Amino acid sequence: MSLVLCDGHRMFVDALAMALRARDHDVAAICSDLQALPGVLRQARPDLCVLGLQFGGRARLEAVETVRASVPGISVLVLTGWATEDVWRLYESRTVDALVSKSVDIRRVDLAVRRAVAGEHFVEGFARPVPAVSGQPDNEPLTAREREVIALLVDGVSTALMAESLGVSTNTVRSHVQNVLRKLGVHHRSKAAHRAVELGLVRVGG
Repeated sequence: MSLVLCDGHRMFVDALAMALRARDHDVAAICSDLQALPGVLRQARPDLCVLGLQFGGRARLEAVETVRASVPGISVLVLTGWATEDVWRLYESRTVDALVSKSVDIRRVDLAVRRAVAGEHFVEGFARPVPAVSGQPDNEPLTAREREVIALLVDGVSTALMAESLGVSTNTVRSHVQNVLRKLGVHHRSKAAHRAVELGLVRVGG
């Protein structure tokens, strides 16, 4: 059974290919450009596409939908660190066959690849999120400015650049960030970004 691996981080996909080959998988090709992936698939004609998704992008997610059409009968396993609602919809609609967290070890990735090739439909390393009725974990809503701050957090913008973008002092930005962390029930910026996307407070990518 042959595989094609695709991930935007070339070092990651190279390392994954090496690890899977060491476990006797036939990695026919690797790719770091999602737009070029359909052509790679048509040439390699693999049984499984292992597709790494980074954080967000509706256009990126829509491109996933073209993968299955490239090779009739192909299975698709998505590796991602961010199981957003859009990613879950791809899984639940069976646009992808397996959804696997990048946080799992190579042993579990190896097993997941074998299960996907065998035709299983499954999730590894994620629990299905339960939507919050209010869209937030508590009853205190984010202000308009706090929503601007969380959008910048999701984009990885520094405190200094946030202050410049919003036209406020860095102390004011820090105050807004602390309020966002408190309202989302987290203690770190990265967790706040992840939580905001899970709750649909921020749309990522384009």
